[in-house]
Amino acid sequence: MKISAQEEYGLRCILQLARKGAGEIGTISEIAGKEGLSVEYTGKLMMLLRHAHLVESLRGKNGGYVLGAVPEEISLGQVMRALSKPLFLEETCDDYPGQVAECVHRRECSIRPVWVTIGTLFNGMLDNLCLADLFDNEAAVASKVRQRLLLEMCPVH
Repeated sequence: MKISAQEEYGLRCILQLARKGAGEIGTISEIAGKEGLSVEYTGKLMMLLRHAHLVESLRGKNGGYVLGAVPEEISLGQVMRALSKPLFLEETCDDYPGQVAECVHRRECSIRPVWVTIGTLFNGMLDNLCLADLFDNEAAVASKVRQRLLLEMCPVH
């Protein structure tokens, strides 16, 4: 699996806003400069995040972007879904039929459950992490991610 540039850069852009504080405005040029991105590309990413209601745009001389909610209420899953398609869609099977009209394994497939399970785990993991979880240093975030992954794979009832 590979994270796309759009997903990586979009997450970095929204994190710039999340780290600012409640209601503080970030401009496209400021975010682009801090992330080493072009203003045009940053604008495209912010538009995708705005359409998903994760950020709000403010017009005018002192305009820019603010988070649409507090960092504790915006999951990484929401951000990733705003920037791209989910990891696995049932329609994926329709995309790879080989040289026939429909995949020969369409009715009974041993591969599909693998992708569905991995997609479910991946999406569940992202939904259980929020922007605020990424405010720590790398080691602390890695520890949180491992802990949440274990909880996702082996939930305690």
